[in-house]
Amino acid sequence: MRILATFDGSKLSEATLATLSMMADLPTAEFTFLGIADEPHGRRQHPPAERPAEVIPQANAVLVDIPEPKFAENKGQAVERRRAQLNDYLQDLAGKLPKGARVRIQTEISSDAADTIIACAAEHHVDVIVMATHSRGPLAQALLGSTTAKVVRSGAAPVLLVHPKAE
Repeated sequence: MRILATFDGSKLSEATLATLSMMADLPTAEFTFLGIADEPHGRRQHPPAERPAEVIPQANAVLVDIPEPKFAENKGQAVERRRAQLNDYLQDLAGKLPKGARVRIQTEISSDAADTIIACAAEHHVDVIVMATHSRGPLAQALLGSTTAKVVRSGAAPVLLVHPKAE
């Protein structure tokens, strides 16, 4: 049985671990732990215009324009750093399953978590998707949409919803 478990880094999403541990007892259980993070955004900083040093005759001093510091990393480096953090997080979660559980780790950087989950389910031909439900009220869900609702409606695979309070 191929099981896709989704995690967003929240304690709510980790509420599925007890259910996943029970599923690990199935003889054919194979897990894909999917971690999704938003694409990193940063302010673009333009290098300061080159200005010559100014001499102030009265003070016998030189005024020097010190350039602003540049970003410590570019966008590609930020994405790779975030992927590495997600990978470490998912490896830690996988370690909480019973010994011998077969777990594949997959990290994605995406602005649409639902589409990413649906695509991953199709790619790995999963038998079930396990997700935590964040229990938004109907008004908030109608206004904001819901990743869980979109995945359920997609029909990509059956979805097992775990309510954090039930755990």
